[in-house]
Amino acid sequence: MESWRLKLDRAERHLNDLDNEIARYAQTNPYIAARQAHCDRHSNCWRYTLQVRREPDITLSLILGDAVHNMRSAIDHLAVAISDPKHRKTASFPCFTVDPDQFPVDHKLRKAFNRATAGMSAKALAQVKLCQPYQEADPVDRRRHSLSVISQLDRIDKHREIVVFSSGLLNAGSQTVVRDQTMTQAIPVHGLAINGTELAHFGDFFIPPLQESEVHVEIRGTPAISVDIGLNEPEGSELEVASLREIVADFRDGLFTLLEPFVQ
Repeated sequence: MESWRLKLDRAERHLNDLDNEIARYAQTNPYIAARQAHCDRHSNCWRYTLQVRREPDITLSLILGDAVHNMRSAIDHLAVAISDPKHRKTASFPCFTVDPDQFPVDHKLRKAFNRATAGMSAKALAQVKLCQPYQEADPVDRRRHSLSVISQLDRIDKHREIVVFSSGLLNAGSQTVVRDQTMTQAIPVHGLAINGTELAHFGDFFIPPLQESEVHVEIRGTPAISVDIGLNEPEGSELEVASLREIVADFRDGLFTLLEPFVQ
């Protein structure tokens, strides 16, 4: 089997390990519904938010770093394979959120792109350019592109710090039993409900006022782990760990299939 596919297979094994660790973490019931002491809406206010009692173990970051490095290495191996032997020492798979061709020939971005792709045939290079994040119209989509995500996470893991994880719930909500009355509330949160997200709010229509013994709030939702991909965008920079499997599939069924005919 080709080295780039072996590298991707190894990355997938690390993701399997990561899934196992996440499942083990979820079994510890790390989430509770915490009542907030202050509420400005009315005097008899009962408001609960999601509280993450324990964040995921740092082991997850180490496993993710290994997975991401193998994914990044896989596409670099492919870049070497589609380059002629004379340029293989400098070949790598480029990842650009801006089109390097818009810059002068001596600009550092254009020089970096040309150095990485110097040994590729014209047809192979055309396909590599079509795969680039800068082809996306939306700047945020460019930075959330598969190539951008893997390149950014690999840079963080290798050169700066351990990748940061956060925990939360997908499709979050609550079921509350008050004086034998059941109330179900869905949380209007897009994506991951994180620490501090409101889960339930009620109380003004109960007379006499509620007592602690009369209230039971149960959290609903699917435990999920996200990773900070360093976007610093208003839309947030969290990526669900499950999305990494989509990137593996994108590389295997998309990128590899597209470029393997040009292997030299």
